[in-house]
Amino acid sequence: MFNVHPVSGQVLQVDVWTDKGGRGINNLNGGTYHLGEGVAIYCSVSSAVDRLVVMIYKPDGSVLTLYDGAWPGGIFQTTGTAGYPLGKRRVVCEAWKGNLYASDEVDYDVVGCPAHRFYLGVDIEVLNDEDLELTGWFRPEDASWDDFVNLCWNGYPGKDYYINNYLKSGLLYSMFGIRRSMIEGSGLDNSRQRVWLKLRVKLKDLSRSDYELKILRFRDPIKSAGRGFIDEIHLTSFRDIWKANPSPTHRTARSIDWINSDAASAPLDYEVYLYAIASVKIRVEGIPPDVQVSISIDGQNVGSIKSGETIERTLLGEEHAIEVKPNLIQYSNDTRYRCENSTILISGPSEVTFRYHAEYQVILSSSKAGLTIDGVYYHPSSLPFEDWWEEGSTHEIIADEDKIEQLSDVKRVVFQFSRWSDGHSSRIREIRVFGPIRLTAIYRSVTQYYVSVESKYGGTVGSGWYDEGEEVCIGLKEYESEDGMIFVPITEVERMVFQGWTGDLVTSAHRECIKVDSPKTIVAIWRKQYRLTVITERGVAYGSGWYYDGELVKVSITPTTVYTADKRTRYTFDGWTGDYSSVEREFMIVVNRPMTLRAKWFAEHLVELRVMPDEIAGRVISFSEKWIKSGEKFVMDVGDEIPISNDT
Repeated sequence: MFNVHPVSGQVLQVDVWTDKGGRGINNLNGGTYHLGEGVAIYCSVSSAVDRLVVMIYKPDGSVLTLYDGAWPGGIFQTTGTAGYPLGKRRVVCEAWKGNLYASDEVDYDVVGCPAHRFYLGVDIEVLNDEDLELTGWFRPEDASWDDFVNLCWNGYPGKDYYINNYLKSGLLYSMFGIRRSMIEGSGLDNSRQRVWLKLRVKLKDLSRSDYELKILRFRDPIKSAGRGFIDEIHLTSFRDIWKANPSPTHRTARSIDWINSDAASAPLDYEVYLYAIASVKIRVEGIPPDVQVSISIDGQNVGSIKSGETIERTLLGEEHAIEVKPNLIQYSNDTRYRCENSTILISGPSEVTFRYHAEYQVILSSSKAGLTIDGVYYHPSSLPFEDWWEEGSTHEIIADEDKIEQLSDVKRVVFQFSRWSDGHSSRIREIRVFGPIRLTAIYRSVTQYYVSVESKYGGTVGSGWYDEGEEVCIGLKEYESEDGMIFVPITEVERMVFQGWTGDLVTSAHRECIKVDSPKTIVAIWRKQYRLTVITERGVAYGSGWYYDGELVKVSITPTTVYTADKRTRYTFDGWTGDYSSVEREFMIVVNRPMTLRAKWFAEHLVELRVMPDEIAGRVISFSEKWIKSGEKFVMDVGDEIPISNDT
């Protein structure tokens, strides 16, 4: 840039100077500039000239022309920056006007910061969950501390460059991704020959870090730019450190040191976990595709997902409660979805799946009787039964076989199971749930009458309740039969003989089938018989047998005389003994109890008498043979002499 200032007079004069000195013709002292410092050069011309030339002669022999041309007079001004090469420069200002010529010169020195490298370090102090102090520092190498301070810190590029450009922007802000900070201090540490800058920052203002998980992340900006690496990183923490990557050079419970020796092994990225963390992958299964549920972690909602979708989170700390809401989804009036375990506790990295199961509404009723559902009986008054059953579950339902309304002792109405409302005919059924269920047990009403089959003896069949119009067969049991006669023995000599049925059935058949159209009472008729036993040792006795009580029976015996084979002994009927006494060969007796009659006999032996010689027999005995009862004494007296003739 340049400024023009009018001048007057005919004398041509030129004066050149810098903003640091040399004003006045022939004054060469233009001052000293540090490398990179701004330099202002002024050249005053007393009047308009045909040509003005302003040039800088550098230490390396090169020449820089700042202006060459006509000039209206006044002060020529230009600015620039002190650069290389270092050393003394001479500024020459020449002017021509017609035959007039004038010139002036001024010198200025350019001095620079000596070439050097930095030994870099960063100190990190974690004060609490929110606040950190970051200190960036460097120690110059390949240059003395005094030269650095005098020529670099106090010279060019200067302390502002080192503090703001290098340590703040170039190192700490780039390293941590700082959004905002507060400077706590900066300057020279002569005792340690360091330049330092300390910032106070919030963890949430570090873009590379994870504030929620309390993970401190930073990147080496020097290595990233290919200009070296950070030599030392030191971190201290208010609490125990869970994990650090990469593996530190030194570590205690609350401090970490990385000491790097070369660019190849120096890490690019670092991370420090102040707390343990857990990675969790959350899925939901079993809900309809048009339904989504909310997921919360430790009470904080983290989003909504549908079946088959996934939410992934990395969580501060190892133990967490993962919850899904709602745990019960009412999808329709008769369909819902339930998550049995809606809260799952994890410890460390986990995969969590919330499984919903469909449940369907179940309504079970009965037109009249009760139901047994999964072993629990439900009285008709507590029906209908309503519940929600899980899809795929199996249940047993039993409808009552009968329900009875007693109208009297001998008449009732029975409600008998007919079928289920879906047509299933078995009253006991197993149901596998695949959808909503509405079932009713249907009963039909039947009037029943009681049939009473009674007997004092033996037993009967057929007593019981029967449907109106049903056929029932009644009869006897535990009886004996003989010659078509049905009887029940009482003793060996007494029995009851079936005569038939009386009451609402009159028949002599011991078994009969009837149609039930009213209550029935049927009584067996019995008649007592006694055994009559007629015993004889001779001949044939008549009358033995079974006879009804009071029956008149003829008893007889034949023949009344029985001879032995040699005809010399005979037995003669002598009457009856036992339960009846008589001498009649034949008589009538009333049987009114068990009776035994025994025929009596007496024996007679034939006694024959012979007299020898025969011609006197008639004079000696009056008979030749005679029957004598057995055991009787037979006495016969004959004379000693029987006269036959006068001389015999």
